[in-house]
Amino acid sequence: MDTSSSPNHHGLTDSAAANDAGVDTVEVIEIVEIEIYGRDNRPPPPARSYKVKIDHEHYVFHHRRVTGRDLLVKAGKTPPDHYEIEKRVHGGKYIPVGLDEYIDLGEPGIEVFETFPLDETEG
Repeated sequence: MDTSSSPNHHGLTDSAAANDAGVDTVEVIEIVEIEIYGRDNRPPPPARSYKVKIDHEHYVFHHRRVTGRDLLVKAGKTPPDHYEIEKRVHGGKYIPVGLDEYIDLGEPGIEVFETFPLDETEG
């Protein structure tokens, strides 16, 4: 069986086979640090992993779409419902992220995430 033009496990065809067929290919890099692209308000390139800064520490996610809960748990902020998380986007604006809200780490402008403990009266 000829597998040179069959999709790999990411659903992308191998570049040689795609180029032979006259199809444009998208290069997928191993890991991308989203803060670098966010500062320039550019979308990061497609990647297998996304390096994200949460409270001055870097964490790697292997999925492009993550929830606020995923971010908090990875940063050790547990239980996550005792914290809030905000994304800082290009221009210095902070946007709250809900626990079950999905964030696309490939969207342009995301610089960093910051967490804050909730008061006992909040949440």
